[in-house]
Amino acid sequence: MNLHEQVLADSERTLGPHHPDTLQTRHSLAVSYWQAGRTQDAINLHEQVLTERERTLGPEHPDTLTTRHSLAVSYWQAGRTQDAINLQEQVLGRPGASLCPRVLRTTPTAGVGCGRRCRWRGSGSVSGQ
Repeated sequence: MNLHEQVLADSERTLGPHHPDTLQTRHSLAVSYWQAGRTQDAINLHEQVLTERERTLGPEHPDTLTTRHSLAVSYWQAGRTQDAINLQEQVLGRPGASLCPRVLRTTPTAGVGCGRRCRWRGSGSVSGQ
């Protein structure tokens, strides 16, 4: 965990807290927290990333959907079932979700980086190619 936390601190310092790579690093750290059973830490980071990705990328971008899904899984693990259901319904109702099925799996890591490989209607292109 210390390495992930150091990478995040370095990314925030060099790229800034709102840079897409910093947000991805923060998302990855949240997933690591989730995997380590640190559910509340994962929730806190996923909520931060979701807010920032909605602001910078929009609510339908695949990276935003991935974070929303990951937050839902963390809510589920924390026993916040209704909150998890509400978020998953938001993911399922978005156009990008139908284009990126990995977002809809049951672990927060399933959709990591999916937005970089899947076609997104908002951009009209395939990212990362």
